[in-house]
Amino acid sequence: MSQIVLLSFLRSKKVRTRNLSTPGFTVIWQKLVNATIIKYMLPEETIAAISTPIGPGGIGIVRLSGPGAIAIADRLATTKKGPISARPSHTITLAKIIDSHTQDVIDEVLITVMRAPNSYTREDVVEINCHAGAFTMKKILDAALKEGARMAQPGEFTRRAFLAGRIDLTQAQAVISLIQARSEAAARAAARQAEGHVSRKIRALREELVGLAAELEAAVDFVEEDIEPMSAPKISKELKKVACELEELLRKAKLGKFLDEGITAAIVGRPNVGKSSLLNALTMEDKAIVSSHPGTTRDIVEARIQMDGIPIIMKDTAGWRVPLDDIESQGIDRTRRAIQEVDLIILVVDGSERLKPEDKELMGQLRHEERRVTVINKTDLPQKTDVDHLPRYLRKDPIISISAKNGDGLDLLGQLIGSRSGFSKELEGNEAFLTSASQESNLINAKTKLDEASAAQSEGFGEEIMSALVKEAIVGLGEIVGTNVNEEIVRQIFKRFCVGK
Repeated sequence: MSQIVLLSFLRSKKVRTRNLSTPGFTVIWQKLVNATIIKYMLPEETIAAISTPIGPGGIGIVRLSGPGAIAIADRLATTKKGPISARPSHTITLAKIIDSHTQDVIDEVLITVMRAPNSYTREDVVEINCHAGAFTMKKILDAALKEGARMAQPGEFTRRAFLAGRIDLTQAQAVISLIQARSEAAARAAARQAEGHVSRKIRALREELVGLAAELEAAVDFVEEDIEPMSAPKISKELKKVACELEELLRKAKLGKFLDEGITAAIVGRPNVGKSSLLNALTMEDKAIVSSHPGTTRDIVEARIQMDGIPIIMKDTAGWRVPLDDIESQGIDRTRRAIQEVDLIILVVDGSERLKPEDKELMGQLRHEERRVTVINKTDLPQKTDVDHLPRYLRKDPIISISAKNGDGLDLLGQLIGSRSGFSKELEGNEAFLTSASQESNLINAKTKLDEASAAQSEGFGEEIMSALVKEAIVGLGEIVGTNVNEEIVRQIFKRFCVGK
């Protein structure tokens, strides 16, 4: 059930709906939805899981959530302050976990109680802080399961937070992005998304579209009543305004994907220009074999690195030349595919030698590539090729001189990669981004529908056609935040989580 369905129902009962898209109505509607979800959708079972990595450590956490969490803690633990159920919410109690069969002490622990609705899941939550160790944590978890808890599924704690209305779908996805963040910038962006920065923006745009859809449908349904329709110029202005804001969200979503998944970059060049040496210098380990013999690299060698705070999947490729055998030919074919597939192409030239035919051929292949970054390597040797020797079309863009051997210029290369990929210091980690492919797809779909609605208006189609297109955009935005979402989408999102989250 959605606002659009409710609006249609009210209209069918001849209830005036002109003002039902106001912020006040939206707040009331959301409270109604949340109450319905909590009453009918939240499971009655109590779940349990180990929430910290398995292995030796100082502290491990076994988490329980659900209506029986506190009662199970009562049966598991003995304390000097009485039962856990008598403790106030958000307090920590020293306790001993007892094996119900042998009456032996499993561990001395600290138990945290968080009563509904003031918890992560909005259910009663108990966290047992024990000594980390696979045997001890599993023993406590097994004891909780014997007392009536069920083993949690991957992401089920966060899923319950979503079902209870504590977080929306973008915030839930931000949790897994935060857990899996590969850089400081990615972690900061995910944390801001988890706080709801993106959600609020999308919900505000969705509210604007709901109001616009209500106006369009009022013009269709109540044409005989004294309702003044929104003027065509105003409709056009509203459609373009929201479409522009969706375009900006899409631009930032691309950066968000880079932060979440990493930029893919291929190091290309003729043999012996120092491609493998550059990869090894960036990773600070011998990822690729380095040899003075041309054609040493036959296959793609990948490594994950960070440059200027940006996660990068760097690919060392086979040297570009006329292949001497079938194996080298396959390697160069893979270089061609890598050039087509990656986000950035790092073209490496040997500054200690004059340009060769293979250099010029590859430069020609990349002449119109906006993804290109040009690097002159081996500045530690006497130079025979500098910027002035390169073709004019390469000189239009910044060119970095480096020494992969001693590390000179690598910081500047990282900054150049950041700027060429669209990052800037203002955006890097200081804003929240949508990061998943499904979110980006929903944004694209919503913007497409608004563009089609604008085109329909320009071509003279009526409000009914425009309203239908606007409502499709509303559904697309609703799927991002979870207002309109099916069970399969939710399942796909939460299966990426670890069990304890």
